[in-house]
Amino acid sequence: MNDLLILAMVWLGFAVLIALTTRALLARLLTRLDRLSPARRSQWLWMICGAPAWGGLALCALCLTPSVLGFIWPGLDHCADHAHHAHLCLVHGTAAPLKSVWLAPLLLALAVVGWRLAGSTRQLLRARALLAALERTARRDAQSGAYLLDVEDTWAFVGGLLRQRVFVSNSLRQQLSPDQMALVLAHERAHVSRRDNLRRLTASLLSSFHLPSTRLLLLDRLELACEQACDDLTARSERERLQLAQTLLRLSLLVEDRSSPAAYAASAAVGHLEPRVQALLSPPTRPRDASAWSVAITCVLIALLTEPLHHATETLLNLLLD
Repeated sequence: MNDLLILAMVWLGFAVLIALTTRALLARLLTRLDRLSPARRSQWLWMICGAPAWGGLALCALCLTPSVLGFIWPGLDHCADHAHHAHLCLVHGTAAPLKSVWLAPLLLALAVVGWRLAGSTRQLLRARALLAALERTARRDAQSGAYLLDVEDTWAFVGGLLRQRVFVSNSLRQQLSPDQMALVLAHERAHVSRRDNLRRLTASLLSSFHLPSTRLLLLDRLELACEQACDDLTARSERERLQLAQTLLRLSLLVEDRSSPAAYAASAAVGHLEPRVQALLSPPTRPRDASAWSVAITCVLIALLTEPLHHATETLLNLLLD
């Protein structure tokens, strides 16, 4: 149990460090990401949202790599060389008790993480129940595959995570032309093919480790990137892009005077209106793929940093536990 708590403390320490580093470099990161295509930008933003959580785990794994190598090849076991102080090892443990002064803050931090996950789980269950109720009252259109809702609000959204469905209100269908409605449905189906609901949910959960202002900005940029990526999938020719821009402007007029909570779904569909229209009226951004050299250099750097990171973490851990 002591070793697990110390590993949790190391993980949270790395998570805080990554969160603070992201905050310091955020403006520069966003500037570079704006040069990428929306699809690639959404992937990077999703990874940055979860960087403190999964990055902390990855750094913990790197710190434990020497002990794994020592387990495979006993000649590489170096724990005996510094058995007098704390060390990170899967074989021999930490060899140091966790001080009571660190126990309360650590348990509090873990409790906060658990509380946030529990709160998100409750929201997810409520949303699932609401979605099931909507599906029971909706009528599935065989031609488009969408679920039609008899409501006055202008709805168009994707519901569900693993089994995603497109919901559209009859009110919206009546106020849009057939061509405009086809673009709206194609845009929502693009969200389904990209699994954006699952992307947004995981990003919202994992980004809880960021500072609040950083988290809100990253999630907002992720939402814009997802919408623009679906716009690119929906409208490929110049004519279609112009038509989609006109449809977005039409939708914005339909939801402009609506204030009911139900109108949120339609409002979200035309969120970030200005940058989306500007992007549709501009030439599409060409995707940039990572070269084999950049991947190779990253792997070499990780291999070179493993041992220094291991010793630096053990030194700091020894100072805290001594």
